[in-house]
Amino acid sequence: MRTVLRRYAEFVVAHPWMILLASLLVSAVMGAGAMRLRIDTDPEKALPANNHYIALDRKIRKEFGGP
Repeated sequence: MRTVLRRYAEFVVAHPWMILLASLLVSAVMGAGAMRLRIDTDPEKALPANNHYIALDRKIRKEFGGP
């Protein structure tokens, strides 16, 4: 009886163009999703207002300026 891995390997070898097209399709879908990804690095939104890191960040921004 053939193992699952052997059957998978035989399928990949027998259908290389299908595997290539599927890989390109998955990459295109993931790339389209990545275009909508937004990363927010504002510590005031990530931590509670009474956190000591937020207080220190406010003090540094007041002293040196910043966004």
